[in-house]
Amino acid sequence: MKHDLPCAVVRDLMPSYIEGLTEPETTGAVTDHLAGCDACRSLCESMRAPQPVPDAAENAKEVDYLKAVRRKNRRRILLAALGTALVLIGALLCQVFVIGTAVPDGRMDASAELADGNGDGIVGDALVIRAMNPGSAKGYTGWKTVISDGVAEITAREVLVSALNRNGLANRQISLDGLHEVRVFGVTVWQDGTVIHPAVMRMYEARTPYMGSMWKLNLVDQTVQLPEASFTNELFTDKEPYARALYFERTLTPEENAQMRRAAARMLALVDNLSEVRWTWPAEGGTESASLNVDDVNALLGDMLAAHAKLDTPVSECLICHSGDMLKAHTKLDPAPVPGGASSVKQFGQSPAALQLFDALLHEDTFRFGTQNP
Repeated sequence: MKHDLPCAVVRDLMPSYIEGLTEPETTGAVTDHLAGCDACRSLCESMRAPQPVPDAAENAKEVDYLKAVRRKNRRRILLAALGTALVLIGALLCQVFVIGTAVPDGRMDASAELADGNGDGIVGDALVIRAMNPGSAKGYTGWKTVISDGVAEITAREVLVSALNRNGLANRQISLDGLHEVRVFGVTVWQDGTVIHPAVMRMYEARTPYMGSMWKLNLVDQTVQLPEASFTNELFTDKEPYARALYFERTLTPEENAQMRRAAARMLALVDNLSEVRWTWPAEGGTESASLNVDDVNALLGDMLAAHAKLDTPVSECLICHSGDMLKAHTKLDPAPVPGGASSVKQFGQSPAALQLFDALLHEDTFRFGTQNP
């Protein structure tokens, strides 16, 4: 039988023809072609024959293999992540419990007292350093002492408390042979034979050469033990001598007035260009005033130092702390005046040891200010 469709066209139409998707005319033409073409008819029969179903067991085996590979990869990823996490955690624990971080300069965690000089292999005078970390969960490690030009710089690192460091307390001892100053965490604790009280160091760190900055004066006020009463300020800096006035909002008791005189004397030592401190408080029928200037204090220095040198116990008490408790001095001060001879209150602000001597003078009977001007 003659057919008009070429084999290539029939093969293109074959899938649609088998599915019954061709038009009737096309279907007839393909049928006629298949009747006369053995090759196309054979192709059509093979395409209509059922396709072999994949072996289920083989498929299952392949799926199991893929699942096993996936599980193995997942375990490797988890183990790698766990290993990385353990390394990081180990490094962190080592840092916080063993290595620690350097205690920053300026931290006043340490106090000191003179030792007998016999112990721990130290011959001669020695200083015992006691440090207490302000963080209850932290301790000290890695103590290091560097001595240069007679100054010993003691540093440490702080770590979290653990079996290696059970608390935040530490005691260290250092020989004073050949030294004139010992600093712990950048803060002087001993100088020229004098153990420096932390409260004195806070005063010394608050020193300022100029009185024109209220911010600087506020830092001074926080250390000189002003009476606990509100006040306003006025600065007289248009011409020398420069002065500062404090106007209290309530009446001062005689004890507070004496406290204010000691605070004024400390201000004169700590602020280089301050020459006079005045203060005023309300009183019956008006106000009362008092003042203290550099000349007032300088006029008393000779008698103060002479009386101080005669004391059997040169320093019986030091600063009154902010909570109101009396702080005991850690050691006896050298009764000798400031090196080079102190002729002015300004010289007492030049070193922590000199400032501590001046503070002791303010608490001795030779300089108990009353309520009247000196």
